[in-house]
Amino acid sequence: MRPPIEHPGSPSPQTCPAAARRQALRSVGPRLQTVLYAVGGILASFVLPAVLLCGVLRQSGIVWAITATMLATGLVYLAAGRRIERAEPDSRRVDDLLLGGILLVAASLLMALLAVQPGPMRLRTLPFGPSLAVAGLAVAAGVAIMWARARRLWQRLAGTPSAGK
Repeated sequence: MRPPIEHPGSPSPQTCPAAARRQALRSVGPRLQTVLYAVGGILASFVLPAVLLCGVLRQSGIVWAITATMLATGLVYLAAGRRIERAEPDSRRVDDLLLGGILLVAASLLMALLAVQPGPMRLRTLPFGPSLAVAGLAVAAGVAIMWARARRLWQRLAGTPSAGK
């Protein structure tokens, strides 16, 4: 575990709850690794089903396989983030995995919007309303999950007992 970052001249998190809260909120957020986790998961979710099932399934079946693989990868990222958080609460990988998992789940929902439409694949488009709803849902889920993580970090930094434990 890394020691918490303290700025010179600022009160320590143990003596000032507001400082602990600010430090917890600063330590949670997207980084380049978040994007790399998400892009890596999306590429793996696209390439593996597309290559393995190319001659076996029709295009619509491949789209469903990509959707399922992307959703499973996103859920595994979310579960791995929670598991790492239990072992190492200060790990930045937790933030990267949680945000990457949310992005993968949102991408899989967008793929599902394409998969449920009738007709040939080349004529299918993403409808604006449902796409906006999926994006809003992903943003809301991301804010809720990361806010809860920041609150857990704040409670740990301030030395207050956690409500969930």
